[in-house]
Amino acid sequence: MANIQEFTLSLLSAAGVSAALSATVIWLARNWIGERLKNNIKHEYDLKLSTLNNELKMQVDVQTAQLKASIEREAEKIRFATSTIGESQKVAIKRKLDGIDTLWSGVLSARENVPAVMGFIDILTVDEYMSMGDHCYQQCKTEPPQRLKSEPQ
Repeated sequence: MANIQEFTLSLLSAAGVSAALSATVIWLARNWIGERLKNNIKHEYDLKLSTLNNELKMQVDVQTAQLKASIEREAEKIRFATSTIGESQKVAIKRKLDGIDTLWSGVLSARENVPAVMGFIDILTVDEYMSMGDHCYQQCKTEPPQRLKSEPQ
């Protein structure tokens, strides 16, 4: 019986060690395979992500270049429009100033060539003008003009 007990003990110990080693190998293999799968999947996703990032960066660069070109075209149009408007405004202002100069020289010429009494008559209304003639002639014909007291005689 001693042999059977030793045999059973040795069989059980070999089976226990075998089970422990198998469990350790299985656990290590499972972890190793799991880590490899996880790393492979991560690597694939990283590659896809970097590809997508590069594509997006290229699209952004192309769109940025297009936007800059569009802005530059619009700015050129605005510069052209403002320069054209500025030139036409300069011409219009010059013509207005020339017209004002011509009008002013006409006013000065009229002042020199028109008697001063015309300026006075221009101020009177029609009724005042009509009554002034009658009043002055009647007063001047009947009495001499009166002098003011402050005037020297």
